[in-house]
Amino acid sequence: MPSLAFTNRRRSIVAVILLIFASLGSVVVYQKRHGRWEFLSFRRWIQKPEVIPLFEAKDAMLRSGNPALKEVCITFDDGPHRESREQILAVLKRFKVKATFFEVGMRMAQNPDLLRRTIEDGHEIANHTMYHQNLPGLKPDTLHKGINDADITYYRLTGKHLRILRPPGMKFDTTSLAEAKRLGYIVVSYTAASADYGDNVDPAKVVERTLRNTHPGGIVLLHDYPATATALPKILDQLTREGYHFVTTSEMIAHLPPKERQLALKVWNGVEEKQQLPRPAFLLPSVAQSTPAKLATQNTKSVPKGS
Repeated sequence: MPSLAFTNRRRSIVAVILLIFASLGSVVVYQKRHGRWEFLSFRRWIQKPEVIPLFEAKDAMLRSGNPALKEVCITFDDGPHRESREQILAVLKRFKVKATFFEVGMRMAQNPDLLRRTIEDGHEIANHTMYHQNLPGLKPDTLHKGINDADITYYRLTGKHLRILRPPGMKFDTTSLAEAKRLGYIVVSYTAASADYGDNVDPAKVVERTLRNTHPGGIVLLHDYPATATALPKILDQLTREGYHFVTTSEMIAHLPPKERQLALKVWNGVEEKQQLPRPAFLLPSVAQSTPAKLATQNTKSVPKGS
């Protein structure tokens, strides 16, 4: 009859064998799902994780603000809509929040009073193209006009130019990014999508998604729609309670770490020097601070960019 020590040793060996088979099974499942053996790659374990830059100079794209600062940028796409803009502006005023509105050119032309009201309340206006077409695949002249005509519309209404762009649906390709950069735009992405568009949107879910995905240096993507206007008070109230400071996209760019900030400003300044357009002046801090730097008001007028 085997001794107790021998029995325990045999049980241990069986357990180790079962553990090995279970591990191999997990590796096989991983390979079948992902089609690669990266799990077994030594290089995978020693390489540094990919770091996504806050600002990508090649594409002139702002992906995020400074994560070291407890600040967030609230952005609204697709307006101005008469069904929701006034309610959104009233909520922003109540919470003393300045936001960035990515406006569609044709809707600016249809609702110039809402555009002017938004500007009078101190909010930032940005380009969301003229007709809200997806940019990838457009012919070169259609792509150019889609971006530039929105700026011309804004200039005719205000005497100022747009310098920040978000492609509709945040869909882009190398051609559309190159055209935006050529025209002197910084493209602004987002870090928190609220999924607040479409039919039967539940404002409570918009609140939950927004708060769950918001982090320091975050860019919140909202839309100028009634469900968003309903959800907005709870979003701003909770973020305020959590100690967030609200900034526009220009202020967020001004608060980037020095290297990224200089890369971003180079996009604007380089184009303006070449085309001799009015140069926006930042009151930049020497180092990133929690208090926002302000974008000076640009009063100098010039002709629309392109035709």
